[in-house]
Amino acid sequence: MTSTAVPRREAVRRRYLLCPPTYFAVDYAINPWMDPSRPVDSEAALRQWRKLRDTLNELGHRVETIAARPRLPDMVFAANGASVVDGRVLIARFRHPERAPEATAHRAWFRTAGYRPTVARLPNEGQGDFLPIGGRVLAGSGLRTSPAAHGEAELAFGRRVVSLALTDPRYYHLDTALAVLSDDQIMYYPPAFTPESNRTLHALFPGAILAGDQDASVLGLNAVSDGRHVLLTEAAHGLAAQLYDHGFVPIGVRLPELLKAGGGPKCCVLELHPAPGGAAVTPTPATGHAPHAAVSAAPALPRPRGPLSAGLVTALRAFPDPAARIARPPIEDPWGEDLQLALYVCYELHYQGFAEVDPDWEWHPGLLTLRAALEHAFLTAVRQGTGEPPPLARALAALLADDSAGTGPSHHLLHHGERWQAREYLVHRSLYHLKEADPQMWVVPRLPNPAKAALVSVQYDEYGAGHPDRAHARLFAEMMADLDLDPGYGRYLEDVPAPALAVVNLMSLFGLHRSLRGALVGQFAAVEITSPPGAARLAAALERLGASSAGTLFYREHVLADAVHEQLVRRTVITPLVGGDPSLGPDIAFGIAATAAVEARLGAHLLTCRQHGHSSLRAPLPDASAPAEEA
Repeated sequence: MTSTAVPRREAVRRRYLLCPPTYFAVDYAINPWMDPSRPVDSEAALRQWRKLRDTLNELGHRVETIAARPRLPDMVFAANGASVVDGRVLIARFRHPERAPEATAHRAWFRTAGYRPTVARLPNEGQGDFLPIGGRVLAGSGLRTSPAAHGEAELAFGRRVVSLALTDPRYYHLDTALAVLSDDQIMYYPPAFTPESNRTLHALFPGAILAGDQDASVLGLNAVSDGRHVLLTEAAHGLAAQLYDHGFVPIGVRLPELLKAGGGPKCCVLELHPAPGGAAVTPTPATGHAPHAAVSAAPALPRPRGPLSAGLVTALRAFPDPAARIARPPIEDPWGEDLQLALYVCYELHYQGFAEVDPDWEWHPGLLTLRAALEHAFLTAVRQGTGEPPPLARALAALLADDSAGTGPSHHLLHHGERWQAREYLVHRSLYHLKEADPQMWVVPRLPNPAKAALVSVQYDEYGAGHPDRAHARLFAEMMADLDLDPGYGRYLEDVPAPALAVVNLMSLFGLHRSLRGALVGQFAAVEITSPPGAARLAAALERLGASSAGTLFYREHVLADAVHEQLVRRTVITPLVGGDPSLGPDIAFGIAATAAVEARLGAHLLTCRQHGHSSLRAPLPDASAPAEEA
C-alpha cells in the first residue's frame, strides 16, 4: 500500500484592510442572500467581525482598518472597495448605486496611506472579482464586474488577466465561488461557472480542490488564506477536510449576521498585495505642520438644508450614471440656505471634492443642468441687488476711500469683539481662505497678456512665492489651530450659514464662466485693494484677544502683500485689460459691486448676531458657545 505525501505549506505574513460593521444592516437587496425583512443583530455582527480580525492578528498578520461611513451598510465588505496587486491599487466602480460611495472612501484611504490609486472607468467590484495568483490575476464577470474591465485591470496591474464568467446569482462575485489558497492552488465550485470557464480552470489548476453543493451554499469558498492557514465558515465541513488533506490548516469562523447580506470572511478582508520584492508599499511619511496636511483633505458631504440640496446630496452618493437626472424643486430664495449650500456643493466638486463622492460627478451633464439653474437664480439676485454699477474709474476710486470710521466686522472685533466672536469669524472665512486664490485661478487662461502675467505674479505670492509653508491657505490653517479651531479643509461647512457661502459662491461663479471673466477681475481687485486696512485691524484684534504670532501672521502678511498687490492689480491687470477690450470695464465694475453686496450681507448678519449676543453660526462652536445675552 502506498501513500501520497502531503505538501508542506508555508504561511506568508500578509497585510489586510478591514472595515468594522459600524453601520451594517440589510436595507436593500442586491443579491439573493439579502432580505431587508429579516432582522440583523448589529451587536452580534460586531462581535463576529472582531473575532475574524483578532484571528488574523493572532496569526501574525498586519491588520489595518478603514473607517465605516454612515449610510453605507455594506462597507464592512472591504474586499469590494479596491484591488491591490504588486502594490498597485485599482479603485472599484460599483455596479449598484447603493454601494458606489464606498469607492470614494477607499480612494481617500489609499491616498492617505501613501498609495497612488487608479480610479476604474469600467464597473468592477474590487477583490471580489480580481484575485491574484502566481503571475496572473483571475477575474470574474457576468454579474457585477464588466468583462471589459478585465482589460483595464490588465493595464493597471501589468499582469495577465484570466477571464472567468459566473452564471449563478448566488455567487455574484468570483470570491464567493473560488478561493486562492497559494501561488499554485485554488478551490472552486464548478457549477458557478460557464463550461468554457470550467475548462480554463481545469487546464490551469488540474489539482484544484472542488467544492460540493453543500459547502458552496454556505459560502465556504469565501475564504482567506495565507498559504497555510485558511479561514472559512465553520459550516463548510467538506472543504475543511479536503484542505487538511492538501496540507492546509482550516480555521472555522462564524459570521452568520454578515451572511444575511451574502458576505463571508473574504468579503470582509481586502489583501494589500505588496510591490515586487516582498515589501508592502509603505505609507508616505507626513511632512510639515499638521494644519498643512489638513488643508488638502476632502471634506464629507454636508447635511441638506432643503429640497434642492437634499436631491443633490442624494444623487452624489450614487454612481454617476451619465443618464442620471437630479431632481430640481422650485427655487424659492436665491439667498437662502438651501440654494447656497447646493451651489457650494456643486462648485466644491471642482476643488477638493467630497470624500464619498465619485470624482466623475464633476462634469456630469445632469449636475451641470442643475448648477446652471442655481447660478441663474443667484446671478439674477446679485444683479438686482447691485443695480447699474458706476463707471469703472469711480468704482476703483471708491475702493481706495478711507474706511477708518467704518462699522464693519473688523472694526467691531478690534474695539468690542470677544474671543468666541473672533473664532466664529475665522470659521466663516475658512471656506474660502483654506483654498485662498484657487477660485481666481480659473480666470488665468481667459485673460490676454500682459494682464495674465500680472495676475499670475500676484497669485504666485498667494501660494507662498515658491515656499509652501508661506502659502496663505497654510497660514490661515495655522491661525485656526492657534485659536483652537480645527484647520481641516471644509471642516465647518455644516456650521457656516448662507451669507458666508454666498461670498465664496460668487468667486466660483465668476471664475468658472468665461463670460464673467471681467467680473472675476473686479472681485479680485476689490479684495486686493481693500484688504490691507481690514487685515491690520483683524491682526490687532486677534493679538488683543490672546492670539500668538502664528495666530496673527496671516493678517500681518496681507497688510504687506496686498499693499503691493493693490498697485499691481490696478496698473498691470485692469489698465491693460480694459485698454485692449473696453467692453470689460462695466463687467469689472459689476464684479466690484457684487463683491461689496455679498460682503455687506455677511457683515450685516455678523453684526446683528453680535448685537444680540447670539452665535453667527448655524450652531455655536462646541467648546466656545456664545452667551445667551451679551453683557
